[in-house]
Amino acid sequence: CNEADNTMNITPTKIVIADSNADVRAALQLTLEQMGGFTVLAGVQDSIELFSVITSECPQILLIDPELSGVKMPRRGIFSSLKELLSTLRRICPTLTIFCISNLTENQNECRLAGIDGYFYKGDPPDALIARLQTYNKVGDRYSHINRR
Repeated sequence: CNEADNTMNITPTKIVIADSNADVRAALQLTLEQMGGFTVLAGVQDSIELFSVITSECPQILLIDPELSGVKMPRRGIFSSLKELLSTLRRICPTLTIFCISNLTENQNECRLAGIDGYFYKGDPPDALIARLQTYNKVGDRYSHINRR
């Protein structure tokens, strides 16, 4: 088996996208699949669908909007609900790497406190997300270099 054969046999990174906005899910899926090396297993619109998919599929990466339907609560409640959600998902799928994707800058700290592995703003160019995911795809670690606060 030569090196070229090994390259052909790389398994794509499996991703689930959790966002209440169908346009966001579709755009992320299209971007990821066009880049190659990624397979989007599902795009889900609420926490009920998310639990179902994570339980049956256990993807490598979850991209989640902290305002996902079933998680969104008053400002004070979102942290507890998001933390509980992510903790439960990691019990179901211990190797899951979780990135928050949001258009609200104030969600970044709440996501970090909930234990996410990375954070992306929806308004940023897709290159930043793709570069980070490609790093994951090559290294396969849980982003130990990301500063969790």
